[in-house]
Amino acid sequence: MTDRQGDVDRAAANEELKAHALATYRYLRLGIVAAVFVLIVGLIEERIDAGCLKSSISAYFYSPVRSLLVGGLMAIGLALIAIRGRSRAEEILLNLAGMFAPVVALVPTTPSTDCPSSIATTPAPTDPPQEPLPDWVLREIDNNLLAYLAVAGAVVLALLGWWLYARFRRPDRGLEAPASWLLASLLIYAVVIGIGVVVYVNSDKFKEYAHWVAALAMFACFFVVVVWNALRWNTEAPRYARAYGAIAIGMIVAAVVIGGWKFLADRFDGFPQWDEAIFWLEVAEILLFALFWGIQTWQFGRFETVLASPPGGGPPEPVAVTAEA
Repeated sequence: MTDRQGDVDRAAANEELKAHALATYRYLRLGIVAAVFVLIVGLIEERIDAGCLKSSISAYFYSPVRSLLVGGLMAIGLALIAIRGRSRAEEILLNLAGMFAPVVALVPTTPSTDCPSSIATTPAPTDPPQEPLPDWVLREIDNNLLAYLAVAGAVVLALLGWWLYARFRRPDRGLEAPASWLLASLLIYAVVIGIGVVVYVNSDKFKEYAHWVAALAMFACFFVVVVWNALRWNTEAPRYARAYGAIAIGMIVAAVVIGGWKFLADRFDGFPQWDEAIFWLEVAEILLFALFWGIQTWQFGRFETVLASPPGGGPPEPVAVTAEA
């Protein structure tokens, strides 16, 4: 075999590897959208069977939808961490959202009896509910959350150790040292996990409020990612930027209108009650982010791109080489 033929074979193998990597990347992204709709279908089935809606999606932890809710959030969290963001900011935000998602899944909200499930859960929520959480849920949290925090902390510490080793040892071997932004991101993750561990160990209120704090943080990361993309693609892909901007506005409107209604209803006796307001707010925000995620997946499939590392290091960023489709 000639050297030229060998170069051709290696080039063909590299192109095949790139095609496989791109297909895996797309399937992973689409898997997040699929996980969202699996949960939505499960909620619809339970709504038909029970004849009513619970006050929030989180409340379906105490229903037959529990497996889809917990499993979906765990899968989405892992996928968000595994997917490389298209910029440093997006990479950090997606990783943080992926870290918060398992906490939302593993630390449920307080059960309620406002809409009994179609099939009695085991153990079933008590009436009145145990405050802040039933004993069996508290035991699950102690087991599952401890395992999650321990593994997450170990992974971040291992990556910090790798960064230090690579930073100070690899240059001696002629290899490129890791970027400083990566250390900054790892320190952010370490601080978030550290705060979680400290509060979990020292505060009795952790199990009562961790679900809502993690959920708000996760949705905040989603919103900032959408806004970031709306601003970032304003020049290279204005049509996509407008779509992302419209989604960001929709997320704000849903939060203001539905959240405002719930706020007023809780504080003024004469204001019309809307017991399912949080449920519909969660549905709206989840579907809007899923829409953004699907459009972004389509965008990167439509663009013919090359990957270039930004100045100072960081995740490779796509550079459009064709006109917007």
